[in-house]
Amino acid sequence: MADVRFENITFHYGDKCILKNFSLAVEESQIMCLVGPSGCGKTTLVRCLLGFIKPETGAIYVGDRCVFSAKDRIDVPPERRHIGVVFQDYAVWPHLTVLENILYPMKKMRMNRDEMARRARHALEQVRMVGYENHLPSQLSGGQQQRVAIARALVSSDEVIVMDEPITNLDAKLREEMLQEIRVIQHDIGTTILYITHDQEAALQLCDKMAIMDYEGNLCQLG
Repeated sequence: MADVRFENITFHYGDKCILKNFSLAVEESQIMCLVGPSGCGKTTLVRCLLGFIKPETGAIYVGDRCVFSAKDRIDVPPERRHIGVVFQDYAVWPHLTVLENILYPMKKMRMNRDEMARRARHALEQVRMVGYENHLPSQLSGGQQQRVAIARALVSSDEVIVMDEPITNLDAKLREEMLQEIRVIQHDIGTTILYITHDQEAALQLCDKMAIMDYEGNLCQLG
């Protein structure tokens, strides 16, 4: 597994400073919850990690790989950073089967068929969804859909997964189920998870460590 390190990240949207010299270390095989109010810079930090936007200063490491360095002019393309992502409300494609959902990111990465089949099978085994390959999301429970979303992230990377507000709009019962699913799968696989949320209560149920950001995008508490 791999750790993740942000070192002195600065980013502006126009004249507004979103992140200023922001540093954070996510230990390998742990769930780090990054908590803060909407607009504080959590998603901006994720976009920097994934390579969707470029910070003005600082460096980002995934394991022993530097994926971004302003000083050394390193900027690894998103598809080569090998980071899995689960977006808000897990967002599986409703018109695609379980297997098609899992294959989708690998097709974008232009993997060969044998490698795609191997990774898909392994991911299905990891999340205990073997036998559901031809099911549509509408035929699955909420917890099973969450497993599919995680499997789709695992085919990109089983070392680091980012979850950006994955359960925000779900009802209380389903939210509880989703948190349990995430915890069980992470325990089984040992992957490193950076979990982004504004919900401190959910974070407390899930995290090994928590980092709290304030409205100004500063890291105000870590523990």
